[in-house]
This record gives sequence, C-alpha cells and structure tokens, in this order.
Amino acid sequence: MTSESNLARAQLAAAGRKRDQTTSVATGLTVAALIIWVFLVVAVVDYWVLLPAAARWLAVSALGSLAVMGGTRMLQLRRRSTTLKQAALDLEATQPQLGCEVSTAAEYLSGQRKISQAYEGDFVAALQKKATATLQQTAVPYRQRLWMPAVATGTGLLGLVIFGATLPSATTALKRTVAPWSSVAFTQVEVNPGSVDIPVGHDLELTNLFRGRIPTHAELHFREEGKATWTVVPLTPATRGTFRHTLKNIQTSFIYRVTGSDAVSADFVAMAYIPPEVKTLRINLEHPEYTRLKPAEQASPEVSVIRGSTATFHLTPTTPLSRARLRFTNNIELELTLDAQQQWTAQLPILKDAAYQIELFDRKGRPNTDKQVHYLTAIPDAPPKVEMIEPGGDMRAGASDKIPLRIAANDDFGVAELKVVYHRLGGPEREGIIHLSTTTNTEIKADYELNLADLKLNEFEVVAYHALAQDNNNLDGPGIGRSPVYFIEITNLEGKPSKKPGKPREKVNLLMVEKQIIADTTALAQNASSNKFAELAARQMDAVAFGKMYQTALAKSGASLPVQGELNVAVNAMKEAGATLEKRLRDGALPSEEAALASLYRVMQLMPELKELPVVAPKEQKPPDPKNAPTLAVVLEAIKKRSQEEDPAKAEFARALKQIQQLNRQQSSLSTVTQNPGESPARPSPLISRPTPSKEMDPAAATDPSPGEGQSKAEGKGEGEGQGQADGQGKGQGQGQGSGKGAHASGEKTGKKPGEKSGRKPGEKSGQAKASGSHEPPDEGKQAEDSAEKTEAKEQELAKLAPEQEKLSQQAQELADRLNRLAGKASRQGAKAGQQMGEAAGKMAVAAKAMKGGDRPGAGSASNQGSAAMGSAIALLESLIQGKPDLGDVVSEEAPAQYESVISDYFRRLSHAE
Repeated sequence: MTSESNLARAQLAAAGRKRDQTTSVATGLTVAALIIWVFLVVAVVDYWVLLPAAARWLAVSALGSLAVMGGTRMLQLRRRSTTLKQAALDLEATQPQLGCEVSTAAEYLSGQRKISQAYEGDFVAALQKKATATLQQTAVPYRQRLWMPAVATGTGLLGLVIFGATLPSATTALKRTVAPWSSVAFTQVEVNPGSVDIPVGHDLELTNLFRGRIPTHAELHFREEGKATWTVVPLTPATRGTFRHTLKNIQTSFIYRVTGSDAVSADFVAMAYIPPEVKTLRINLEHPEYTRLKPAEQASPEVSVIRGSTATFHLTPTTPLSRARLRFTNNIELELTLDAQQQWTAQLPILKDAAYQIELFDRKGRPNTDKQVHYLTAIPDAPPKVEMIEPGGDMRAGASDKIPLRIAANDDFGVAELKVVYHRLGGPEREGIIHLSTTTNTEIKADYELNLADLKLNEFEVVAYHALAQDNNNLDGPGIGRSPVYFIEITNLEGKPSKKPGKPREKVNLLMVEKQIIADTTALAQNASSNKFAELAARQMDAVAFGKMYQTALAKSGASLPVQGELNVAVNAMKEAGATLEKRLRDGALPSEEAALASLYRVMQLMPELKELPVVAPKEQKPPDPKNAPTLAVVLEAIKKRSQEEDPAKAEFARALKQIQQLNRQQSSLSTVTQNPGESPARPSPLISRPTPSKEMDPAAATDPSPGEGQSKAEGKGEGEGQGQADGQGKGQGQGQGSGKGAHASGEKTGKKPGEKSGRKPGEKSGQAKASGSHEPPDEGKQAEDSAEKTEAKEQELAKLAPEQEKLSQQAQELADRLNRLAGKASRQGAKAGQQMGEAAGKMAVAAKAMKGGDRPGAGSASNQGSAAMGSAIALLESLIQGKPDLGDVVSEEAPAQYESVISDYFRRLSHAE
C-alpha cells in the first residue's frame, strides 16, 4: 500500500471520528432538551391546575423513558463507528462537484472493492491521490449539527430558571414533578389541637391554619373508632387562612384529617375518655380549743368556720387517680395523699378567706372537667360586746359620790375578763376589775361601784369612764370590746346625791362635739383605716373652727383674760389633736382631746352665761336679755352670719343626696340584670359608663325641695319594682316627706307587690310561649340540656357583674362615711341616713360575693335590700334638706313632749356612736 493510500485512509478515519463525536453530543443534547422541556411543561401545568399524583407519575415515567432511550442511543453510537465510505459520502455531500471519486477511493481503501483488472491499479492510485488532496483541502462541518440541540437545551434551561425565579411556589411545582411520591405541596396545613384526649360529652373545636397557597375550600375527614367509613364535612373559613369546625357532644374516639387544595394533614386521634369526678366528699372541721365547740363534719365544699379551725378533706373519686390537689386562686397548690381507705386526704388550717378548685387526674394524667370555684370563709372571732346599762349616759355628780354601774357583756365563746376603766381628764387611767365566777359565760351582767372620792376631784372637772371586756381568744386575740365612753361632770363638792340622766332636751354644743370625738377615738382600733382617722381629724378641725368663733366673739366682748386663756388652750389642744389624728396616732390624740374638753369645762366654770357653748345659731336672733351678759348673743350672731353666708352642712347633704340618687339608679339597673342575667334592662343601664362623682352643686338648687321631690317620684316610677320597694321602705320607717312618700305612691300606682314582675302570672316564667297547633310531647332530654346550658351561661354572666357590684358597694361605703361625718354637725336625719347607707354597702358587698358564686337568688335578694336601704337614706336626706325639721334651729328648738325620749336617745347615740 502506497503512502497516498495510507494518508487518505487516515484522513477519512479522522473525519469519521469527528462524525461519531458530533453525533454523540447532538444525541445527548437532544435527549436533554426533550427531558427539560417535558419537565418544564409538566411543572407549569401542575403549577396552574394541580396535577394529580397519577399524572405526575406518568410524567416522571415519560422522562425516565427519554433518558433510557438517549442512553441506549449513545451506547449504540459508541459501538458502531463511522466507516470510511460514510465519511467520504459526508464530504461528497458538501462538495457535489466531486462526484463519487472520494467514496470510490474509500471503497478500495476499506476493501469493499478489489482490484480485478490490470488497469485498475493505476486508476485506484489516481483516485486515492485525488481523494487525499481533496481531504486536505476540504473538511466536513460536523459542528453545525450541534446548533439545534444546543439551542433547544439552552432555551429549556432558561425557561426553568425564569419559571423558578419569577413565580411563587415554582420550586414546589418542580419538586412535585421530580418526586411525585413526596409530600411536597403548594399548601401546608397546621391542625390544632391534633391528637388529643377529650372528655366524653364535651365539644372539640378544631382550628386549621393553611399556609402557602390558601385554599378556598377545605374539608374535615373523620371516622369513628371501629368504623371504616369516612365522614366528610366542610370547614368554615375564618381569616388569614384559618378554617374552624366544632364537633359537638363527643361520645366516642375517632380519627380525623384535614384537606384543602393539595394539602393533606396527618391522621390524628381524638381519644374520648370519662373524666374523673368527686364521688363523695367529707370535710372534718376541728375548731380552736378555746371555743369548746365539738368537731363537725360536712359534705359541702363551701366551708364557713371560725378562724383558726382545721379542715381535713376526705375525697373519693369516681375513677382511680394518679394525683389530686386543691388549687387556690393565688396559685398555691395543696396536694392530697392516698390513705389506706383509698381516700384522698389533706389537712388545711383556715386562717383567712380563700377560693379553691378541686383538681383530679386519672391514671393517664387527664384532668377532671369540674372547674367550679369553692370558698373557704374564715369567720373572725368577734370581740365581746359591752354595754353600760346604768347609768348609760353622761351625768353630773359630786366629787365624793359613789356611782353604781351596771354592765352587760356577751361573747360567743365566753368573757374572760371584765373591768371598768376610768380617769380624770388629763390624769392617768385606773382600772376596776370585776371578778367573774367562770370564763365560759357567754352573757354577763355585773355591778360595779365607781368611787369618785379616790380621784380627789374639783368642781367642773370631768371623769371619763367605760367598760372593757376581754374574750378567751388565745389564737389571734384576745378580742377586746369597749362600751361607749361616758362622762361625769363634777358640780357638787358637798357630796349630794348624784344626778342621774333623765330626759333633758339636749342641745348640740361644743362640749358634746368634743365628747363625741373622744368617745370615737377611744373606740378606734390602732390599725383602723386611714379614712376613719381622716374623718375624726376633719371633725376635730370643725370643732376648732367653732372654737375660733368663740375666741373672736369673746375678744370683741371684752371677756376676762382667764376665760380667753382657757379657750385658747382648748383651741390649741384641739388643733394638736387634729394634727395627731391625721398622722394616725390614736394614743397620741386622746390626751390632747381630753385636755381640750377639760379647758372647755373651765371656760363654762368661769363664764356660766355661755351655757354649754352652742355651735348652731337660731334662725331669728331675739334681742338679748338685759339680765344676761351679751357675750352669748354676740357669739350666736356670728354663727348665724356664717351659717347664712355658707350654710355648709345643707350644701354637703345636698351633694351627698345627688350622689346617692345616682348610685341608687345604678344599683337598680344592676339588680334588674342580676335577676335576669343575659337580658338587657328595660332602659339604658348606667353601668355602661360610670358617672364621675358629682361636682359642686348650686346651693339654691340644693335647698329647693321641689327638684329633689320631683326627681325622687320620677325614680320611684321609672325604676320599677326594685326602686319602688326601696323607697317604699323609706316611708315605712317613718319618713313621710320627700322621696319616700313620692316613690311609695308611684309604687302603689303600679298595682304590684314587691317582687312581683310586670306582665306575669304567679309561677309563669319569663319569655315562656304557649305551643299552638302541636300535640307532640316536648323532648325532655333536649329541654334539660338547653336548661343546663342556659343556667351555666347565666352564672357566667352573673360572675361578670360581680366587679361592678363591688365598685358600687365601695361607693356606698364612701358615702356612708361621709354622711357619718356630716352627722356630727347636728343632723338627726343625716346620722340615720349614714346608718342606712352603711347597711346598703354591706348588702351590696354580700350581693357581689353571691354573684361570684353564681347564686342568683341570693344576689338578687341582697341587691334589692341594698336598694331599699338607699331608698330610706334618700327619703331621710330629702326630708332634711326641705327643712323638716329645720336644720339650723337646734339650740332654740322646743320639741313636743311626746318625742322627748326619742330625741334624747338620738343625741345620746350621736355623742357616743359605737
């Protein structure tokens, strides 16, 4: 073989190899382009129409087939190389003018043709030489065959990039296309509560939160335990991809899942179980030893017992428990232990009021469903009550007299000690012990003789005395009870018989006011509230104001210097007492108060024409009696002038009346809602927006009886049954003027008795309708279920009202304290109104506690009683403001003889209020 033939063979072989490489690359690119484009199309279609798993599986199968075919073709190409003739034919196809020279030469070179004739040798050599020259000059453009596959593959890849970068969740579509067996989805769902234990008979609320592509429709699939059929119910859409559904009254366990769009949640199990409950409960109560009470046992979880008692709980559950405990509202827990009798027990000392729940957990740790709150009430051991029966009031006596005293004392668990505490004003206290036969007497009456000679008294000196009793409380006591403080004025040095209190027409005077302050300070506890100290301090400063009037009047009238000096001492002592009371120092205030009273008595001793230092001026000042010094007339004229300019007491009572009327309207509306929880009152309730305390009121409007009376009548008429009953009671207590009468009258016009509801017959329930055209018997089970649900809803509504009732009770107590303070300014009706408001505050507090416990009848009864007490207070204040009796004319007032005993008793209580 010549060199030309070898060169031609090599050139054709190289061209064949290029052809093989190009064909392999083109085949690979073509298969890749097909795979990419099929993948992209399937992903795009899945993105828009959510292909089912079967379609995605078919697409993956097609892609796999293409990949297999491409790989097979590549292997075939590798096994079958391009022949010399195929390479020559490719060259001739690009150069048609060559004809068949190169291919013919390739046939001779590959051995397909043999030289059979003599002349063929030269011919073949010439062909091979020409083919060699042609191959050297011309190359087959095999790379052009790669453009189409390469472009197809590149555009496919670019489409994938654009699809994944521009459309949300496109990567999810690509993942779903690549792996149809995976759980990748455009939508994800979070199911709450998932697998859960649910008590039998309770409802299960399912909250399903969808993320990603939010579905417009979602479903709940569930099947009960032991059944193969799935039940499908639509879910209710809420907001932000949330769907809800509540399964009512679950009785059996079940499996459930949630679907929406392409999201399918896992299967969850709702296990229904019977929750543990209290089967029996016994509470053994051991009282403090000093009470000498026998142990008691009760089955009710509501415990009300003397403070310091010990309660032992014995609980038997309906199912075996893993633990049991008492959880208190202050997050304190008391664990119960299992005893030998298979009862859960715990011991608890009851030292203060508390609220608790009984929590039970079964063997799997599942809790009970009873979340009712129970109350432990620690009843404080009240201190003994002591009363001075004889003489029972202030009196006058000689310096050497012996005063017989008769004392009554009682205590729930026995009086341990009884004594009389007495002293000369400004001197040290002395004690007279009354010996008792036993310490177990609950009621005692004892006599004691008070020997005044031991005190070595002078005329116009004053002795203060009271009785003191101590009980047997050795736990947090002892409890100490005190009688009111009484005073003995020394006016007889010769020792004539004592003058016991009769039925005088008592006048309100500065001596009485200061005595009352001393009595109230003595009865005040060291840890009393700041309000009580502030009230006493304010009353003391009022007394200072009247004392200053006397100072000015005596200075103008030219009274003697000793008189003015003693009065100055009294005023300064009262100022000091007021300042000490503001600092809440009870023991520090008493010496100053007693020093002030002693100085006032010395003023009377030096200037008898001042009488008893009256603090209220008469309406019409009479000309002074020539026989008497003009000093008293000057003082009273100054007081009258001040009263006419300011009239502070009446204005204060008018403002208090306005606030009480406003408070009573609020309480009446609350009473209506309490008796019918869940229903709206007949008129807009002021509880929606609490009114602010009343501002300054026009004095002229305060003293005008018409607005008060008209308003009271309107209230008695508009507020219905509760208010009519309240104001009617005000009339029944003897107050015939003002709102009591008007409200009672309007209550009578309605033709209803207290407690009878409008438009109902006795025994007929509110909102009850008669069935017409139906003879089907009622579904008793459904009615019972509905009734239980309504009862629970009403108890919840009632509990929501308790904070508002507590606020109203606090406001009533504040008004009661204010009226009690004003009562020190010579007001009979004011004192009684203060008592009524105090009673109203107490009843309203009881109503609040009943509301918390869901006791609707108790709350309604206490609420109505509070309204009734406020109605009485309103009647008393309106009568007072209208001038019946006249507020200012107290000094010169001559009451009818038949009322002297009542008036005397009232002034005694005014001066020595407990």
